[in-house]
Amino acid sequence: MKMEPRSKAPFTLLGVLLIALFAISSCVKIPTEAPPLPKFKAKLRIIHAATDVGEVAVKLDGQNLATLSMEGASPYVDVDAGKHAFQVGSEDVDSLFVDTDFVGTFYIAAKAGGNTKRLIKKRERWMFNPPAPKDTAAVVFAQMSPDGAYDILWAGSYSGSDTSYSKNGTLASGLAFTKFAGGFFPVTGWSYTFYVTDGTDTLLTVNPTISSGKSVTEVLMNNKANLKVKEFANE
Repeated sequence: MKMEPRSKAPFTLLGVLLIALFAISSCVKIPTEAPPLPKFKAKLRIIHAATDVGEVAVKLDGQNLATLSMEGASPYVDVDAGKHAFQVGSEDVDSLFVDTDFVGTFYIAAKAGGNTKRLIKKRERWMFNPPAPKDTAAVVFAQMSPDGAYDILWAGSYSGSDTSYSKNGTLASGLAFTKFAGGFFPVTGWSYTFYVTDGTDTLLTVNPTISSGKSVTEVLMNNKANLKVKEFANE
């Protein structure tokens, strides 16, 4: 019986496919290194609130950021998130971490009242959040007076087209040195007065700048006998 020869077509086709695959793969560059990680960002400023430091140069990562006297503030600057080297005058360098999406302030604080840190970090918001929700304003008190712990009280008055009334409350009790207290307050039709007291006497009366979607920080400075406040707008 005469046998039919086996077809070589399947093997020929397989060979062609292998050759084509090899040719294609030889043209494709396979990465040997992972792509670089994205640089995460943050934003910060410096406020000088220290009673034991005069005019001083502030360096960030070895570069001059600002020269500030007490009550002075640098502009906000954009930085990469991560550790940064801060130096106030000729003091030792502080290596401090700045969080991803951080927007806030580093306060130059007095080394007094049990505080040993020259720089106090305060986040005001995350980059992806507004300074305050719509139709409200954020009011924050920064307690940088080294010899006091203060109560922060507030009184609000509302006046509308057909009604008016008042409310009051306590923002903080016994707010200690290097601590912060704040809240959101409705804006439309409202006006506010804040009172800084030592529990018995009113030491300061503060009328913050109130604007929808905005934020301010009222910084308490100096010793109790000469207590004062300065307002800073927050980005």
